[in-house]
Amino acid sequence: MPRPLGALLLTLLTLSTPLVACSPPAPPVAEDQRAESNTPLQRLQLTTAQLQAGQQTFESFVIQASGQVHWAQWNSDGVLLAAAQGQDASAFTELQRHPIWQAPPESPADDVLGRPAFYAELARMQDQRTELRSLEALDTSLSDLSARLHNSLQPLNLTAGFYLWLTPQPQGGDLPRDLDLNQPAAEGQAIASALKQGLQQGQVVVPVADGAYFQGERALRQAFVAQGTGVGLQFGLLRWAEGDSGR
Repeated sequence: MPRPLGALLLTLLTLSTPLVACSPPAPPVAEDQRAESNTPLQRLQLTTAQLQAGQQTFESFVIQASGQVHWAQWNSDGVLLAAAQGQDASAFTELQRHPIWQAPPESPADDVLGRPAFYAELARMQDQRTELRSLEALDTSLSDLSARLHNSLQPLNLTAGFYLWLTPQPQGGDLPRDLDLNQPAAEGQAIASALKQGLQQGQVVVPVADGAYFQGERALRQAFVAQGTGVGLQFGLLRWAEGDSGR
């Protein structure tokens, strides 16, 4: 039985790209996003990983009840390839009603040999409770929805610098916590702030102003675990620069 995608990221991948600190500005926040900052989080996220020529490419959609769709694509070298956003009024309800939620969650395997050629994970965060379902293939309904969402997207203008990818994870898992979202150590405050912003604004990737957290031993890792009250996340560092895009 496959291990959830976040665990695969932690155990199977390493970053080989040197890190250079920079400070990209955060995207503008609309007034209605600020007003909703204290409302319960609702988030559906579909993330896929595909292996080609020894490199994994990830893409992830975040769909909110408002109809907002945020999408990003990156690779296992820690390079952000593209990001986009759009609107789809019915996608959230369709995913909420998908039969996959009737199946029991899978138990993670003790060991995974190699990286699967394709893997997908569907996460549902509602009222700060997160559920995960893993898939070895997308059924027709999910692949059709993914294609429809792609057609709704408009590319975002990215600023060269560091970004974080983030995916919701259930609390209390076997993975050790790297970061406390409520009381981060001084070195993790910029990371915790960026992750909270990504959650509240329904983003897959979010700019981070300081990459110092990922130096030293952490530079060799692909994925990290953050936990707060009612919220669990996995996250990792990406970079984007002109010429990096694969699209």
